[in-house]
Amino acid sequence: MNVRLLVVEPEVLRRRLVCESALCVADVEVIGVASSLQDEAVLNAVDPEIILVDASLVENERGALIEVAQRHAGAYFVLFGAYADLDALLFGLPVPLRGYLSFNHLSREEFARSLEVIAHGGAVIEPLSALLLLQYLQRLAPPARLVTNGRSPAGELTDREHEVLQFVRLGLSNKEIAMRMTISLGTVRAHLRSIFRKLDVTSRAGAAASPLIGPLARKQRLAG
Repeated sequence: MNVRLLVVEPEVLRRRLVCESALCVADVEVIGVASSLQDEAVLNAVDPEIILVDASLVENERGALIEVAQRHAGAYFVLFGAYADLDALLFGLPVPLRGYLSFNHLSREEFARSLEVIAHGGAVIEPLSALLLLQYLQRLAPPARLVTNGRSPAGELTDREHEVLQFVRLGLSNKEIAMRMTISLGTVRAHLRSIFRKLDVTSRAGAAASPLIGPLARKQRLAG
């Protein structure tokens, strides 16, 4: 059974090229063409499964785009244009979007192959547009935390904190650590709070099981 495709493209030549590319796909049937999302031919189309829309219409006719999506609730949208277009992709997110194709970056055969992938349930985004989209999403994402053996330290331990941690690993109490290091008990506790925070642990046992991180660890690796 063929996938029913509706093409929305204002330029006659490009509309013809799109239809010719679609006809190269055995499982795709072009059921109609229109020059605008506001055309009656779009709203009255019978059960389109994929609606291929010129990207330039998405921003200019956004209200109509959403109306078409509501009218044809089971249809998927595919945008296409001459070049990579992150803005068009973002403007198209409110509707069920399955891809963005570029004429200038895809041969006719690649364009047809992309339609075939989409017709069989996949999604295709023109490579440069995909890169722009990933970069956009990465800018929105929170900064990654450094992960060390499953733990996420907030920063590197200082040499003094490493010294405290080594005494913790030997099983010394806070009072014993203070005596060994000739520092106050309060200072030991302050070091431990900092160590717990940096190693993302909540106990002396958790700290003792953590790997070394920071200047002293680097010195020990170099020495080894």
